[in-house]
Amino acid sequence: SAQLAHDRVLHAIRSQLDEARLLRSKYSQKMLHNPTVGDTSILQSAVAILLWCERSFYASCGRKSHEYTASELTLYFGILDATATTFDDLGDAASAVKYCERLLASNYCVFMRTSNATLEQEYCLGRLFSRSIILYRHHLGRTDLATAMYLKAVSHTFNAQRVHWWPTEWQIPTMYMTGLRGVPFWEGLPLARVLEENAGMIRQELLGALAHPKYGKAFTQNDHSLISAGTWGELKLYDGKEWKQPCSDVAIQTCVLLSRQLALVGTFPTSRTHNVQLPKEASYFKMSPGTALKPHTGPVNFHLYCHLGLIVP
Repeated sequence: SAQLAHDRVLHAIRSQLDEARLLRSKYSQKMLHNPTVGDTSILQSAVAILLWCERSFYASCGRKSHEYTASELTLYFGILDATATTFDDLGDAASAVKYCERLLASNYCVFMRTSNATLEQEYCLGRLFSRSIILYRHHLGRTDLATAMYLKAVSHTFNAQRVHWWPTEWQIPTMYMTGLRGVPFWEGLPLARVLEENAGMIRQELLGALAHPKYGKAFTQNDHSLISAGTWGELKLYDGKEWKQPCSDVAIQTCVLLSRQLALVGTFPTSRTHNVQLPKEASYFKMSPGTALKPHTGPVNFHLYCHLGLIVP
């Protein structure tokens, strides 16, 4: 019957979507352990599969999303989301933003919600709006479309509540808490002073880590999607829960120093962190010459990242 044929097509699409996700996972694992931009053939294969999924879905279900069943919508959104992310990883800004816009236009975040909490909508929508603004402004040179997207975001409501409270289109973290001071560059932070005063010791221990036969090769990177060229690696010292192995070997003094800093190991009331608890982390980071990162924003405005240059350039 026609319904059985339709179901078989959707089953085939789901299988191919899983295959594309598996390829993306393989690429992530490859980049995690060798965070150097190079061969992207795995992602190219994933895109080819995802575009096939999209064409096949439209051929079977049509293009009127308001007529899709719940299971069809779940599949449809899965295809669009994976395609947007993969194009972004490949540096194809025009294609990435096109799929982000389609997700926004289709009420993706409302359909995928697990609650009626505005905070959940802020996280889901913030990821799409923020990335679209950055792609338009910094990759495509369309400041007009970036501004239009910002205005659309700050006027968006859910259950009659405003979702995004970004004060300007230059401060667009995924999640934003009102009532906090925001400045382009922070001066006089106690933690920054401590790091600067101990820069010599921290640098010596970094040099020891780089020369170590194990740790020198142990720099990984979870945020590899932000690299547009070169290598950007991380050797984690503290993950918010425990101090890692380098702390008992090559970075003893550095970790002791950091363990005494309340800005890193202290706790804060959730009323001051938008009811969200982010892990506070400490790491060594390493960039090879010629490395470039994509324009991006931090995930929240209630969490500061403090960087100390140790070997510059």
